Amino acid sequence: MVIRRNWAPEPYLLVLFAGIIIAQFLDYLFRSQPWVFGQPPAILVMLGAVAVSVLLWLLTKAQGRMTGLPLMVFLGMLVLWVAVLVNYRLDNAAFTYAAITAPIILLMLIFKPPGAKQAWRLADFTFALIGMLALLAQILDWVGLREARTTIYSRWSLPFTDLDLGYRWEGFFGDPNNAGLMGAIMVVYGLHRRGWLRGGLLATGALVVLFSESRTSLVALAAGVLVTALTSRRYRELKLVPWVRTVIASAAAATALVLVFLTDPSLNGRAQIWEAYLTLWQESPVFGVGADGLGSAISNGEIPWDTIDGHSVLFDALTRHGVLVAVLIAGILLGALAQAWRARNCDAGTSLSIIAAWLFGALTYTLTEWLYINVLVIPLILALLLAQGRTSNYRKPSHD
Repeated sequence: MVIRRNWAPEPYLLVLFAGIIIAQFLDYLFRSQPWVFGQPPAILVMLGAVAVSVLLWLLTKAQGRMTGLPLMVFLGMLVLWVAVLVNYRLDNAAFTYAAITAPIILLMLIFKPPGAKQAWRLADFTFALIGMLALLAQILDWVGLREARTTIYSRWSLPFTDLDLGYRWEGFFGDPNNAGLMGAIMVVYGLHRRGWLRGGLLATGALVVLFSESRTSLVALAAGVLVTALTSRRYRELKLVPWVRTVIASAAAATALVLVFLTDPSLNGRAQIWEAYLTLWQESPVFGVGADGLGSAISNGEIPWDTIDGHSVLFDALTRHGVLVAVLIAGILLGALAQAWRARNCDAGTSLSIIAAWLFGALTYTLTEWLYINVLVIPLILALLLAQGRTSNYRKPSHD
């Protein structure tokens, strides 16, 4: 028996992406409480979802293997996973069994990626599920079944008293900055869709950005919206000469960056954190200081505010794992950006808009350790899947 769909996502993809998202939601609900064999439900669901996905993957007829830049990016992520795992083992650092799922997921996507239409349906399904679980997290707080963390105090107050939470909302994303970024990406993706999905993602994403009170997510949202506008059909129909378009885009980006630095030159303390991490990196530039070196620096007061991560996927990896790993990560990010740029006229700029928002979050906050594929890595993967589908029966969506 061979499972095949013409437009719907392959069953293995639905199970896989749902498993990743639901696993994180279960981690939020049960806070890593051990259940079976000493493992929390989140890890059990993740392992089970990947196991079922592999079985369904074996029954799925390949529509073609991944090629070009997307292939290079996914292979780079595989190499990166090996490098980080080796470093973790050498440092005797803790990690969970969920780490073994990352290479399996990447290999399944490499050998049987979705077609163009399927990639769109998969993205629709994924972001809709994330939005629904974000709302469910708040409902559980309202009814008292899983109360939200209220210790991260509010940065600003809303003029509507009934809507003012008094704290920064994190939902099931583990941190307000993570929540805000996912909200921004939901808004950006929603701008590229139509109907109820568009309205739902715009409303849910905007609320998540608002209540997370994450300034980085506001800039990420602005970056995604700006790219959406510059790649829209209406903008292209202006028929401006290329250098004029370049000037407009550069001026808009420069204005946004200047406003950010004028508002907060320290980038909410990130400048000090990055400086401390770069200073620590110099103690072991090639292989990094590892978990022990970072822990010692924190205990000795060398890291501002005892920050346990570098607030950047690049600076954190550079200090923790060394320059070779950091260069590999930079190559992966540049490859993803280049592929999204190449696909901008075929996917109406959707993948480029997602990458623009996601990159701002990744470069200013440590979204992932690269050992796991979690909810925060999903936008990067979806953007690549959307972009790689540009050469195979691609139906070009439109947005205003």
